[in-house]
Amino acid sequence: MSGVNVGIRMPPRSAFDDFERETKARLKTASLNATQIAAGRAKAKVQGGMRSAGLGRLGNAIGNGGDLGKRGA
Repeated sequence: MSGVNVGIRMPPRSAFDDFERETKARLKTASLNATQIAAGRAKAKVQGGMRSAGLGRLGNAIGNGGDLGKRGA
């Protein structure tokens, strides 16, 4: 019975570079989405507080606070 020869090679550096670039893009998208959601919730809370304080629809003047809305991404 003969022995088994196993060879292991590292992937090319370009594979790591592609992975890094794609990971950064995904993280950027995720962070923009997270801040958009948080800004929307905060905006709704402030608007609700303004309505309950008797300020009517003045809260509608509050603009979009998330980077996603500002950048149009």
